[in-house]
Amino acid sequence: MVSTPHFQPEVCGVRGELGVKVSEVGRGLGGMWAGMIFGGTTLQTIILAFITYRCDWEKEATKARMHVEKWSEPPPVSQS
Repeated sequence: MVSTPHFQPEVCGVRGELGVKVSEVGRGLGGMWAGMIFGGTTLQTIILAFITYRCDWEKEATKARMHVEKWSEPPPVSQS
């Protein structure tokens, strides 16, 4: 197998460097795959937790209630 120490896969401009670091430890392609999967999952969980924490849930509930009330009103009866 040919070693490529400077190989850095890129998806949408984001490098999979965590996977490369894990694969350099001696796990090979499986380590690179695991690093990208578990590292990406961890990062995504942290970002979503931050968004969930910062959200104003009372405001979101008010907006949802307004939308439900708007769409649950009967349509106007035409007078033709």
